[in-house]
Amino acid sequence: MLKLLETFENSLDSLFCKKVPIQLSDKSRRTIVDIMPWVNLFLGILSLLATLSLWRWSHATQASIDYLNQLNQQLGGRIITVHRLTFVVWLSIIILLAQSLLFLMAISPTRKRQKAGWNMLYYAFIINIIYGLIITLSAYDGGGRLMLSILTSGLGLYFIFQIRHYYLGRKATIKSVN
Repeated sequence: MLKLLETFENSLDSLFCKKVPIQLSDKSRRTIVDIMPWVNLFLGILSLLATLSLWRWSHATQASIDYLNQLNQQLGGRIITVHRLTFVVWLSIIILLAQSLLFLMAISPTRKRQKAGWNMLYYAFIINIIYGLIITLSAYDGGGRLMLSILTSGLGLYFIFQIRHYYLGRKATIKSVN
C-alpha cells in the first residue's frame, strides 16, 4: 500500500511541480512552510468539528426517528425501521477522525521540516478524497461532496507539492516562474 502511495506521490509531484502552469515564488513557498504548522492546527480542528457534527447529526436524526416511531405506534401505526447510524456513517466518522489526527500529528514534524510531517499532510488529503467517494456512494450525497473533496484536496495537494522540497532535506529543483 505504501509503495502505491509513493508511486502516486511521484505522479502528483510531476503534475503539481512540473506540469502545472502556475508556480509559486520562492518567497511564497517559504511563507507557506513557515505557517504550515498553524494551517495543520486549523485543519485538524476543522476536521474534528466535522467529525463531531456528523456524530451529532446521526444521533439526533436517529433519536428523532425513534421518537416519531413511538408516537406513531401509540396512535396505532406501525414502526418504520430506519437507521441513520449505518456502516457508511460509522466509516465516515472513522475516516474524518483519522484525517483530523493526521493534521494534528503533522504539526510538530512540519515545524521541524521533517518529511514525516509532509507525508501526514499528503495522506490526510488522500483520505479526504476517499471520504468524499464514500459519502457519494451512500444515500447521503448526490456527488457534491466528492466534487468538494476533489477540489479542496487538489488545492491542498498543489500547495504541499509546491513546498515538498523543503521537507526532503535537499535544495529545490523547481524553477520559479516569478
